[in-house]
Formats: sequence, structure tokens, C-alpha cells
Amino acid sequence: MSKRRKYRDSESLPIPEPVAPNQESSAPSTPPSKTIRALAFGVTLPLQICGSLLVAVVLMAILLIAIFFGTFFEAEYGDAVARFAVYDSLWFAMLLHLLGVNIFCSLLVRFPWKPTHYPFVVAHVGILVLLLGCAFTWWGGEESLLAVQEGAATPYAVKMDHGQPRRQFEISTISYKEPNDKQNTKDMVTVPFAPGPFNWADYEHKHWFHPENRPFQDSLWKEKIHQLLWVATQWGGRHKSGPLTLPLTASVQIEVLEYLANSGTKPVAPLELSVLWKRPVRTTNDLGEVRENPRTWEPLSFDIRRREHPGHIENRGIQMSTVGGERINFFFSDSPAEVAAFRASDPNTGLETGTWGQVVLHQAGKNYYFDVERLRDDTVDGKRVPLGNSGFSVGVAQFVPRVPGIRLVVHAPNGEKENLALFADSPDFNVSARKFGVFGTYWLDPDGPQRKDPGRTDPTVLERMAKPRLDILQGPGRTLYYRFWTGRSLASSGEVMLDVPGKEEPKFTVAHGTPDEAEIVVRQFAPHDLSGQQIGKRPTEKKWHQNIQRVKLRVNVDGNEDIFWIRAANSTTIFPSPQPPRPDQIRYVYGKDRTVCIIWNDDQINLGFGVFLKRFEKRSEPGRERMPSHYSSLVDFVQLKDSADLRDGYTRSLEDFTVLRKDVLIQMNRPATFGNPTLGRHYWIYQTSFDGPYHPTDDRFMDMFDGNIFPWENKPRESLYGSKLSFNVDPGRGWKYLGCFLIMFGSVWLVWRRGERS
Repeated sequence: MSKRRKYRDSESLPIPEPVAPNQESSAPSTPPSKTIRALAFGVTLPLQICGSLLVAVVLMAILLIAIFFGTFFEAEYGDAVARFAVYDSLWFAMLLHLLGVNIFCSLLVRFPWKPTHYPFVVAHVGILVLLLGCAFTWWGGEESLLAVQEGAATPYAVKMDHGQPRRQFEISTISYKEPNDKQNTKDMVTVPFAPGPFNWADYEHKHWFHPENRPFQDSLWKEKIHQLLWVATQWGGRHKSGPLTLPLTASVQIEVLEYLANSGTKPVAPLELSVLWKRPVRTTNDLGEVRENPRTWEPLSFDIRRREHPGHIENRGIQMSTVGGERINFFFSDSPAEVAAFRASDPNTGLETGTWGQVVLHQAGKNYYFDVERLRDDTVDGKRVPLGNSGFSVGVAQFVPRVPGIRLVVHAPNGEKENLALFADSPDFNVSARKFGVFGTYWLDPDGPQRKDPGRTDPTVLERMAKPRLDILQGPGRTLYYRFWTGRSLASSGEVMLDVPGKEEPKFTVAHGTPDEAEIVVRQFAPHDLSGQQIGKRPTEKKWHQNIQRVKLRVNVDGNEDIFWIRAANSTTIFPSPQPPRPDQIRYVYGKDRTVCIIWNDDQINLGFGVFLKRFEKRSEPGRERMPSHYSSLVDFVQLKDSADLRDGYTRSLEDFTVLRKDVLIQMNRPATFGNPTLGRHYWIYQTSFDGPYHPTDDRFMDMFDGNIFPWENKPRESLYGSKLSFNVDPGRGWKYLGCFLIMFGSVWLVWRRGERS
């Protein structure tokens, strides 16, 4: 028989009291252990998924593929493309962030850690510290490039971005209405502009690295890689293609219409004209008989070549003579203000002029007329004549009657001045005061000097000037304008209608109804972007300094619109920055009583200290002079004095600085370090590249060296170099070193523990 268990009343469980229907029960409906378990499951499941080995393998595989493509892009297209499309892109940074999240979650799901987990934890913490150091470098790192000549010191460097110089638009508003006792007001705004290493038009399709752009063998796998590169660049942090409006004021608006990462120029096809003059050609035979031969259609070809001349006189056009001695000038201007001056340049027939004719100056839509003889008399001994009520004034600096030509000095109300040169027989040689927006034309009747002042002007020049002259100007709108000078008066002027419905070839008539009448047919016309040249894109070079970047801008200042190409300012060369911009690197747009100056310049910084290059040394491979095996720079870190003349961006005088640190040797793969005493920054300085050598037969040698002995040497130089140094500020450097150490230590510890178990 089974024994029954006996319960005593004192040991029996208490009977719960009944609960009223409207009374809430204090007993939980779900046991506490189940709630905690559910909450823990809801938290740990995402952690387990994010920290799983499968996610880690997927992320590592994607990272490996990205690095592979980055290596291919760097080998095929250069470092700038690889950094822009992969390493410095937003999607690559996001991939590294996801990898960090995976590692962090893998640590959390194993918490609390056991002693066997310690090597795993140390290695994974090392990866997190390494990624944290990379993030600090991304956020606060800075790289700049400094170029300096031997025997010179400079504090200026150029900021680098994606392996290229960082560019910015420098927009200065210059007012010339201030009185002479006030300083010129220049409000400069800088707008960063990073369009990337490719032409904007190339973003529109996936085949922009086709054989027509780069000479490689056409293969399927390369085509797929190029398509992936196109996809990568869509997420590379670039500006969008098409017009880009820069953030400025309402009265100054700038749009970037087009961008060329590497541009080139090619000669424009000549302007082809056919001309028929009404006036016959007179000829005299041996018997003294004069005959008049009727004219026939005469073909003329105008091929402009850009040529520089001494004295900063630039030939922007070409002049051709016909059988009858008439002359036709064809020249180019990319300034709407100069085109307006050309069209409004009619001489004042009511102005009494002397022997040397009159000058017509044009500024802000108004003409100002001056008799040359009276102007010369009124501006002797530095005197000036006002330019109406514009606030500007002019004076004659030089008059050359033999040419004939005149050089004027234009003075602004704030004290600045600019030269202006005008030629009566060759207007395509005119030099305008572009900064002030002053343009001019010199009109001269050859009968005046010939009768009143013989012998001062070349008779052949006067004889040539007595013949009719047709000036044809191509403006920035790719439109032709003309003016016809009979030799003594302006007969006609206007615009050449190029696109006339029903006519295959444009045709116009000058001096209609006069003996000097002529018909002109435009057989061929190719618009110019520069004088005699057209701008086009070129394949992107691997080395950034070999690329010529250009942008096409639309600028509106106080309602005046201008569309033009502008070239990026000179990148860092052997000549330290800053350097004055070239004519195609600066643009003036005129508004109401002001000029807006636009430069697409390097983002230059003052390091707070200077680098003085004492000696650069280069060693070459045996038997290969052009292949350097080693190069280094011996420099002094200096503090520039406030009195130092850094107008050209550098100084050669040892009295302009004090030495902070002497004889620092910077070699390949052996950087130097230096702390900025002003800003408190610590720089790592690397030897990047060099320029030269330059020998005494090279003009640049004389620009860099006057032939004297350097104070620290005992003989003159036979060659000179320029050195390029990279200055790096990396706040994550220590974190990255610590992360690498922890990864190595954890890996060694893990291998040692496994060996101990076996």
C-alpha cells in the first residue's frame, strides 16, 4: 500500500481572498522572468545580427573589392581619381563606419568577457581605435604643399584636397568712387569650389573612359570596371553637373556652366572672306598711261596666332591688304564692355582736332573725346584731365608720332592707376585699362601729319593709312561686328548677320552708295574662345600638375551679364605662392561704380613660419640621369619679420627672418617634424618632389639666382633646384599607431593561447 503524505493545517498554503470585480489584482499577469527574457531577446537579437560573423565577412569582402578597385583606379588614372572615387568618398567612409559597428556589436554580445576572450577583445578594440584615428584624420586632418627655391624663404603653402590643390573662387568688389584720401575698399569673398577630377560632361554617361578618351585596349572587363568607376563617382561627393549657382549677394550672381578637369586649346580655322570693291584699281604703264582696272572678287584668309610682344603689347588679330591697298583687320575680344566700346567708337565730327587727330575713350557706357594735341598740352608735368564726371582722369605718358601711337595713364579716384595704349593704324594692338573698364580708339586723318608736321611720321605708314580700312571684331557672343574707316572718316559700322534665313553664306555691304563701297561674303567662320584658339577637353592626366582646369562662368553684376572661360590659377611650382594671375586666370566684370574681380585660385595658407631652402640634392640611378634614386632638402625653419618684403610670396634676404631651427634634412621616406609656434600645430614634413635643375642658359635660372655666392657656400651655383614639401597635420596619427599596436598584440596573444592549449 502506498503511504499517503500527511499535511498539517499549519503547513498548508493560505487560501487567497476573493477579489472584487472592480478591484485590480496586484499579481502580475506575466511572470517577471519572461518579461526580462523578452526584453533581453529584443536587444540581443539586433546586436547578434550586427555583430555576426556573416556580416563581418560580407563587409570585409566589400571592403576588399573597394580597395582592389581603388588600386586599379590609382594605377590607371592616378592618385587623385582613386582618392576622389574611393578612399575619400562618402560611401567608403560609410563602409568603414559599418565595419566599426560590426566590431563593436561583436564585443557587446560576448559581454561579460571571460579570460579566454581577452586576446579577441584586445585585437578588436585595436581595430576600433584604428578606425577612430582614421575618423580624426578625416575630420581634422590637413595637407598642404609648399614650393620653395634654393636660396629663398616662404611661409605660403597650398591646401590639398583629394590629392589635388584645393581651389576657391576669390571674388573682390572694388569701388573706385572713394576719394583720394581714403583707402580703396576691397571686399573679397572666397567660395570653395571642388568639382572633382573629371569633366562635368563626362558624368552624363558610363562610357566616358572609352578608347576615344584614353588609349587602352578595348576589353569587356575593363569596360565593366569603367562603369563601376562611373557608379563610384556618383557617390564621391562631387558637385552635380550642369549650372551651379554660387552663394553670393543678389546684385552679384555667378553660375558655373561647365567644368573641364583637363583642357587644351587648338587653332581655330581661319576666317575666310570674299571681297569685291567698287573702286577700280589704277595702274600706270611704262608710257605713263593711267588705266582703271575693274575689281573682281578677292579671297582673303585670316588666321590669328596669339603672339606676345615686348612692352606687354599683345597682338590679338591679324591684318591683310588687298590688291588695291585696302586693309582688313580681324581681331578678337572676350569682353562685352570692349565690344560696346568698339560699337560706340565713332569719332566726334564736331570736335576741332589738330594735326594728330582725336582719342575716343569709353567707360561705363559713355564716350569721352579728346584732341590729342590739346590733351598733350594739358597733361604736361604730371597734370591730368578728368574723364567727364566719372571720377577718373587721364594723362599722356608717351606719344610716338612715327607709329603713330599714344600711351595714356588712367587714374582712379582712390589713387590707383593703369596704362592704356592706342594705335591709329593697328587697333588690334590696343591695350585697354581692363581693371577700370576704360577702352579707347585712336582716330587719325593721315592728311594732318602729312601736311602740317611732315617728317615725324613714316611716309609709308601715312600712305597706308590713307587707304580704306575695315575692322572686324569677334565678341564673346560669337558674333561679328564691323566698322569701316575710309582713311579720313567713319563710313559705316554694324553687326554681321551670320544666321540669315534663306542665305547659305552671310553677306554685308560697307559704305553703300560711296566710291569706297564694298561687298563682303563670309565664306567660313569658326568662333574663338581665346584669341585664335578654341577650348576643348583632354584626357585627365595621372599627375594633377599636368592638368589645366577651366570653368565656364555666367556672371551678373548690377544687371550686366558676362559669360566667359576662366583658367585655374597656377598650381604650386618652383616659384612660391602667391603669383600674379595670367590674363586668362583673372576676369573683370563691370557694375555700377564698381568692378567685380574674379580669380579661380589655390586655397593658400600662411603656415605661421617660413621654410628657407639652403640646398637641394638629387642622386640618379647609375646610367639613368633622368631617373632619380634619392633626393633631399636641407632647410631652416624661420620666423619672418613683419618688415619682410613678401610681395612675390618669398624673400631672399637673410635679414628678413630669424632662424627657429637650423639645418633640418628632409629625405624621401624620412620626414621631419616641426611645431607651429603661432597656431600650436604640429607638422609632419615630407619630401614630395622637385623642379629643375635650371642652368645659366635658362631664363628661369636668372629669375632665381643673380650669380652671387650664397653666404653659406664658397662658390657660385652652376644649377638650381626647387623643392616641393608636403606639410601634414594628422590628429589621428597617435590613435592609428595605438590601434595597430593593439591589433598586433591581440593577434600574438591569441596565437600564443592557442599554442598553449595544444
